[in-house]
Amino acid sequence: MATSRKKLPIGIQTFAKLRNENCYYADKSGIAVDLVERGQYYFLSRPRRFGKSLFIDTLKELFEGNQLLFEGLQAENRWDWSKKHPIIYISFSDGVLKTQEELRQRIGEILDDNKIRLGVACTHESYAGYLSQMIRESHKKYGERVVVLVDEYDKPILDNITNREVATEMREGLMFQAGYLTIESEMVLPGYKQYTLRFPNMEVKASMNRLLVQRLMGDARTFGINGSHLYMALLENDFEKLKKVFHQFFSSIPYNWYTNNPIAQYEGYYASIFYSHFTALGMEVRVEDTTNHGRIDMTVLFNHNVYIFEFKVEELTPSGKALQQIKDRNYADKYKARNEPIYLIGVEFSKNNRNIIGFDVECNS
Repeated sequence: MATSRKKLPIGIQTFAKLRNENCYYADKSGIAVDLVERGQYYFLSRPRRFGKSLFIDTLKELFEGNQLLFEGLQAENRWDWSKKHPIIYISFSDGVLKTQEELRQRIGEILDDNKIRLGVACTHESYAGYLSQMIRESHKKYGERVVVLVDEYDKPILDNITNREVATEMREGLMFQAGYLTIESEMVLPGYKQYTLRFPNMEVKASMNRLLVQRLMGDARTFGINGSHLYMALLENDFEKLKKVFHQFFSSIPYNWYTNNPIAQYEGYYASIFYSHFTALGMEVRVEDTTNHGRIDMTVLFNHNVYIFEFKVEELTPSGKALQQIKDRNYADKYKARNEPIYLIGVEFSKNNRNIIGFDVECNS
């Protein structure tokens, strides 16, 4: 007796329909669980018609806790089905958009649809603020981490690929109107436009720096651990622990990153590592902070405390010049009116060892 064949899932992009209609399925649910366990942010780059939409929908069903759909699959015994996460699902698959105004309208409709489905209130006017508020309110309402899934993000560009002007307009609209970056100024030059960009809010700025730090460390889980240690160190004003966290990080950078690269000779390199870590945690960080006596390398405002950092690169041994410069130039004066504890932190690095060799701290209340 011949075995009945399953149907081929031609044109099916929803996981529930594929499973309910008894279609063939190459089990990728285990890969989905692997992705969730190993990191937080992913960009899936594949050609069109490679099953990205189906995989995004599989993630949606997984996070919503629809266990019946995963019976007999790899994810069934690897997932905590007691948790149901709120999902924000963004897709540009419907229709063809021809102008930035149509794109703006579509983004607004997508955000409104998610807000209604989740049953939360959003009052911010900018798209970035609206999305950030939706994430916060959804987490507050459901008590679980919010999952943001974006599908067919490039469709407005590809739909207009033969019209370079419109395709460029769609690309700029997706970057700027969706809230990833905001245009601060525009300069029209012969043959092209030059834009100055900024982060629209602290959430986007922190997310960008988290990605940067994770890329530098090569492992998203490492930043999760170090990030919490860094936060607690500053919360407790445990400066020995703070030094240890950064020392471990610099020790983890592969030596070949410095091969034929003089970057370790420059203070800005080391300062950028500190800056990215603090900003990734959502702290207020000011770099090249101008005073009437000079520029502070970096100021961090956190938990009603002020932390003033000065960075110096030495040969092999610390000289104490970093902390002394903060004191000699009276950098703390700028923040005394806040009536908050002010910590002066001089950090010195060896350009040969490429790590911290001096970490001096004084409190200037």
